[in-house]
Amino acid sequence: MILKKMNKIESIKKTYYDVLPAYNINATLTYTSKKIFRVGALVKISIRNKIVAGCIINIYETKPKKNFKFKDIEKCDNLFYLDKTNIEFLKWVSKYNFISLGSTLKLLIQDSSFLNLEKHYKYIKNKKYNSKLTKKQIIFLQTIKENKINQNEVNRFSKSFISNLISKEIIKKKDFKKTYTSNINYQNICLKKLSSDQNIIFQKILEKVKTKNFKPIYLDGVTGSGKTEVYFKLIEYFLIQQKQVLVLIPEIALSKQWISRFHDAFKFYPLVWNSKVNKSQKRKIWQAIIEGQVNVVVGARSAIFLPFQNLGAIVIDEENDISYKQEENPIYNARDMAIVKSKIN
Repeated sequence: MILKKMNKIESIKKTYYDVLPAYNINATLTYTSKKIFRVGALVKISIRNKIVAGCIINIYETKPKKNFKFKDIEKCDNLFYLDKTNIEFLKWVSKYNFISLGSTLKLLIQDSSFLNLEKHYKYIKNKKYNSKLTKKQIIFLQTIKENKINQNEVNRFSKSFISNLISKEIIKKKDFKKTYTSNINYQNICLKKLSSDQNIIFQKILEKVKTKNFKPIYLDGVTGSGKTEVYFKLIEYFLIQQKQVLVLIPEIALSKQWISRFHDAFKFYPLVWNSKVNKSQKRKIWQAIIEGQVNVVVGARSAIFLPFQNLGAIVIDEENDISYKQEENPIYNARDMAIVKSKIN
């Protein structure tokens, strides 16, 4: 919704938003903020004395006529957004699985800490500084020259020593954003040559992909018949197209074997999303995905709810495996959700 003219004093002070909390609730709640957000913005809000993530669903043109005090949207380091495809998927999952909208949003963003940016910084020598330096200062400058973003090397020096260099304007402190973009060298990709039968199948799949007429593709074959080689070739195609790819694996135990095989073929590691990955690492992966930085993610069933921005393909390995069905609330079948997510994208 586009903001139209409103009372001058009111516009300077606050704007009012309907926010869907990542909480077991099937309705939006109204919050206010001096900041201007757009629909789809992910924010932090307080609900029942707990800070949770929320998604802005509606913007009011004027102050809503409601008989209660409006809470403010909490301060947040950075803004992330759910695009139309993710919001449409969220609504469909809620309706189809009889899950509240808030609980469905919690599947997409499990924790409000996902909205926190991890601060990274580097030190740069001030070119204008030409005075005599101590031996230790020279060693430090040499260290930051060789390891511009290697924090472990810099941590060998005390904070007071570094602060002193900054105060004397010998160095400058500069923030930077760490990303998880895979450094793909396409010349290093070493896929096995497809057999004539595999190549015929791959070409038929590619033909369907290029027509952009969505339809799930079922790849059938006994163990060892080379199904993985076919979809590896398909992954290569989407990587060249600068698209993100999601590969769902039925059991966490299988992922190590699959990742090793993937690395042998592509010469880089995909990001892994499963219950063994800690919250801090999940936050970094989630942020990279929502910013469109990741090329390939391999994960268990919950990975289907990651907020991809540039999704090209979903591969469901061993799609008949029972582990794709979540039997406890919220109940869903990741295989079925993958089909819908693909269609929406």
